Amino acid sequence: MLTTLLALIVAQQASPFPKNPDFDYSGIPMFDALGDMLQVRSHSATIDVGEKFADVATVTELRNLGGNPLRVHVTVPRYRLGPGTPKAPDFNISASINKHPLSLEPPQVRGGPLMLIGDAVQRHNELQTTLHLAPNTSYGFRTSYRIPVGRAGIDHKLRLVGYSLARSLPIGNLSISYRTAAASVFHLPRPIPDLGWQIGPRGAYAKLSNFTPNGQVTYVTFYSGEFEDIGNKR
Repeated sequence: MLTTLLALIVAQQASPFPKNPDFDYSGIPMFDALGDMLQVRSHSATIDVGEKFADVATVTELRNLGGNPLRVHVTVPRYRLGPGTPKAPDFNISASINKHPLSLEPPQVRGGPLMLIGDAVQRHNELQTTLHLAPNTSYGFRTSYRIPVGRAGIDHKLRLVGYSLARSLPIGNLSISYRTAAASVFHLPRPIPDLGWQIGPRGAYAKLSNFTPNGQVTYVTFYSGEFEDIGNKR
């Protein structure tokens, strides 16, 4: 039993998150094809954050640069970070290619290894599909899903929503937008890491060119609108 547990815990790293994080998240899909004929022209992620849930919609523009059909393996990540030994993430993700629905399948081995991140444990359970791209053709790969708004902090009153910049091919243009309803927060969201965010009362937005995904996780933290910012009370 001890041997099995040690095999599951594959790594430990310092936490980039607030204390006591407990949340689900996904991120940039990973695309794998033979040769160098696949180009990821752009990727956009829009995260609409509500009181209890966040709705995420992504669009990735792909192009087969070659003169032959191209087979592409796609992995859509799912992560859960929390205390103890969290269950494998199981939230549904819908996908389409040029607006034609796709079936995403879990891997044969489900649940993924555990990773210690600070005092929390991360587990992943990705979904997969295969694309067949015609020669010299562009495609729009889309995903959408809903996740609960996460919690963090000593008293779990801090709200947390994240999106991973998972390891994938270089991206020509990347844009990430966290949009919050006015009733959901009482101060400006705090986005991490520093990507040159534009921050306002309704969210945060970042746009990057010639971006190579590096595995970082972007996230915003805020307090629910039902709480009063006691620290700023006069």
